[in-house]
Amino acid sequence: MRWLNRLKLRVRSLVQRQELESELQQELDFHLAEQKAEYQSRGMSAAEAELAARRCFGNCSLLAEECRDQRGTQSFDCLAGDLNIAVRTLWRSPGFTLASTLTLALGVGANLIFFSTAYGVLFRPLPYPDPARIVEIDLGIGGVGPTTALRNLAVQADYAGYLPKVETTAQLGGEAVRVQSANATWNLARVLGVQPALGRWFEAREENAGQHRVVVLSDRMWRERFDASRNLLGRQILLNEEPYEIVGVMPPQFAFPTPGTELWTPIRIDPASPASMWGNLNLWPIGRLKPNATLQSAQAELRPILNRIRPLFPWRMPEAWGVSSTLVLHSQLLVKDARPKLLALAGASLLLLLIACANVSNLLLTRWILRSREFAVREALGAGRGRLLRQVITENLVLATFGGAAGVLVAWGLLRFLPLLLGDIPRLHELRIVPNAAIGAVATMLGTFAILSVVPMLRSKILGGQVVSGGRSSAGRSSTRISLALAGLQLAMATALLIGAGLMGRTLWQLANVDSGLHTTQVLTASVAAGPSRCSTAERCWSFLQDVSATLAAVPGVRSVNWSNGIPLTRQISAMSVDIEDHPKEAGAPAFVLWHSTATPGYFGALGIPLRAGRLFADADRAATLPVAIISEATARRFWPKESPLGKIIRPVSGKVGRRVVGVVGDVAQYSLDGFPSWIDGVQYVPFEQALPRSSGVVPVPLLIEAVSVPTAALQSAIRQRFPDVVVSGFVSIGAVREASVSHRRSTAWLLSFVAGLGLLLGVVGVHGVLTQRATQRTREMGVRMALGATAGEIAFVVLREALLVGVAGAALGAVVAFELSRFLRALLFGIAESDVMTYVGGPAVLIATALLAAAIPAIRAARMDPVKILRAE
Repeated sequence: MRWLNRLKLRVRSLVQRQELESELQQELDFHLAEQKAEYQSRGMSAAEAELAARRCFGNCSLLAEECRDQRGTQSFDCLAGDLNIAVRTLWRSPGFTLASTLTLALGVGANLIFFSTAYGVLFRPLPYPDPARIVEIDLGIGGVGPTTALRNLAVQADYAGYLPKVETTAQLGGEAVRVQSANATWNLARVLGVQPALGRWFEAREENAGQHRVVVLSDRMWRERFDASRNLLGRQILLNEEPYEIVGVMPPQFAFPTPGTELWTPIRIDPASPASMWGNLNLWPIGRLKPNATLQSAQAELRPILNRIRPLFPWRMPEAWGVSSTLVLHSQLLVKDARPKLLALAGASLLLLLIACANVSNLLLTRWILRSREFAVREALGAGRGRLLRQVITENLVLATFGGAAGVLVAWGLLRFLPLLLGDIPRLHELRIVPNAAIGAVATMLGTFAILSVVPMLRSKILGGQVVSGGRSSAGRSSTRISLALAGLQLAMATALLIGAGLMGRTLWQLANVDSGLHTTQVLTASVAAGPSRCSTAERCWSFLQDVSATLAAVPGVRSVNWSNGIPLTRQISAMSVDIEDHPKEAGAPAFVLWHSTATPGYFGALGIPLRAGRLFADADRAATLPVAIISEATARRFWPKESPLGKIIRPVSGKVGRRVVGVVGDVAQYSLDGFPSWIDGVQYVPFEQALPRSSGVVPVPLLIEAVSVPTAALQSAIRQRFPDVVVSGFVSIGAVREASVSHRRSTAWLLSFVAGLGLLLGVVGVHGVLTQRATQRTREMGVRMALGATAGEIAFVVLREALLVGVAGAALGAVVAFELSRFLRALLFGIAESDVMTYVGGPAVLIATALLAAAIPAIRAARMDPVKILRAE
């Protein structure tokens, strides 16, 4: 048990140090007094006895130190002493400490922010049991028919279905409000592994058409709309004018498929309606692997199942349908589009940290040179090389701790604002600094500490054995090389950041100059939800929409009101498989797929879409008249390059009646500024009234209002007064729609530009400091040069030449680093390659010019020196 007693002593030595010191002193005094008393008993005087006792007893201070050594706490004592010295030393240099701490805080804070985001979005497990077994189909199938068939045929996985972001009109407290809902199959809760916190989920029979309608609420809607009442089960609410019974409430952490989902309703399986079962992408499959299944076995099963589903369509489907479908983890597919952006930002933050570390290393090296006399004296007085290095490491550790702590505070303060810049990235509502991120911050701090310690250690070897003379000999050429190398490293990383920001800036420039085909800025877009009472048939629905048009047109400033099935540039898929006259397909070959847009007669004029040939839609193009269509200019060039497309027939593969082409209009970026998906072969427009389904039910209709300086409140008020039960929502200008379509690229460009600006600023400050120090060290040389006839311009050129060499070397290295890292930006670029020459020339040019600007002040100072005063001082 001796080790236990020794451990207790060590703990007591650390916790009760003053009490032990008091006991030690009392014991020494006791033994000294006993020895003195013994000598006095032999006849010595008090003074003689005191001297003899001390002579016999030995050095009390040395004995006290030996006693303290027996406690085994020497390492802690040395560390405490080193920390005390380090804190006092840094406190005596507030400028250096503040500059280093802020520099490190920027690097560490940026890393913590972006790595917390990357972890929370890309790697943090989803809030479901065993989330690594939840799968989805990438580039896959959709629709009620295919998804339910997959659910019935699959063996390796249990498949469910969902449809996100369904806009629903709810009657709550006598007021009609728009809420975001989701349609789901009865087994979705089982697949995800969650259960309602209150009540139940759907039952299988509730999917069938004609069954009693039920709804499950989100926890947020339950608390905000129903005051968290536990007696609401069995109550009814009106959704799209239909009564729904509330049967359950989901737990707070359940946010599937999107955080904004407020309620869930079961899908409607109606075999009597082939269009709703097979004609729309109105359900997406999601599955959970069975206990003994793997992702590979489920993928191997998928292809044969899709081959069995293809013949189930009421019309001929291409043989390529489902060929590119791949089974992937749901967690991976969820962040597929966000991954390049987050990886790019994480890489940028790492480069910024390297710049910050190099900057602080240069500050430390300068500080080391200034303290060289101090360390030389300490070494001359007996301090060993290891003792000096330990002190340097301790100071660096304290400095890194200050910077890391400040970085955590910076990250914590800025993390709440990150969703404003990254609002297009999923799972941001879960973002927070979690223990994993804290571990990452500690690792970052340790890495920073290691980098900060390397240079002083190298410098200590350079200084070994040197005798300080006049304070200059300790600087040496080696310190200059290290300083210039660190400055070059800063400029290299800053160049890489500038090139990345430049690539994104060039992308935004290319997108800004894309002709979207929409030549107007005076169109507002919105959405009107028409319930069954107004849209039970196509005729009633069209009559209602005409009344809405007349009501809005009466508002002062409104020029026209038009309807469509979609808003351009919103990435909402609307496509149709067709047969095209003069272009027959071989048996089994995939049909042509055209982008399918519906429009009222004034649609093209309101959006500024020019007519190229034929005519536009007219009021005479009614539901009972000849079906007609208008195609885009690119579609006409592709299918009828040497003849007029007017009069040609386009026939849906699911129907018998074709549409006659009556006009050709200019090309419009209906899907996005990047263009249409690769599988889209062309664009057709059909009259809105002719495209209304015969039995409409609930129809959310996009609305386009051409107006000048009309407040949205006036439009909503006009609708509310005429139609109290109708909700018009989502008022956005067509210009704002275009801006929103590039928001993910814009936010990436802004963040990269911000990080690049910080990196450039730190790099310029570092270069300025190094060149200023270098010019100071070469003061005598400059004086001799000027005394021998060198002009002021030649002296300034000496300083600028060093800046130019460092800038060119750093820019060259940075361009190589940027080229290697630019692949992370490849998915975000548009209209340029990741090796864009203009960017790779412009970025380094900006950096070199900035480096020369940073060298201007020390160059001017050097040129203005008086050689007589310099040589006289020497």
